Amino acid sequence: MFMVRQPEGKYVNEWLLQFHPSAPQWKKVRLGALPDKELARMYEVALRWADAIYIEDNTVFIVEAKLENQLAGVSQLELYAKLFKETPEFSAYASFPIQLRLIAPFREREVEAMCQERGIAYEVYTPAWFSRF
Repeated sequence: MFMVRQPEGKYVNEWLLQFHPSAPQWKKVRLGALPDKELARMYEVALRWADAIYIEDNTVFIVEAKLENQLAGVSQLELYAKLFKETPEFSAYASFPIQLRLIAPFREREVEAMCQERGIAYEVYTPAWFSRF
């Protein structure tokens, strides 16, 4: 069966709907102090975007989903945790603890071990439509 790769946005939306449907949530979230592309360009700063953020039990969860290249998700999440505290739109949650979460459709043992060492939750979620090959 031939399967076209689906975007990570669909993957994240489906995961949130299944596991965190009632949590306050934001998808494709810009993080950092600069609010728009023009200011970022002026200051020569790259804008960073987390796949999702949700709030449960007075904890901020920052989610990065990787259909491929899971290793990149580890460093992205570590950066997002720092940027979250500088993001004016989330100042109301600045005192909440932050939990980082990497979700992927298949297990990569080395990446899972790195996540465990860094305190990042690693979750395998494989939707029916996902095909690795």
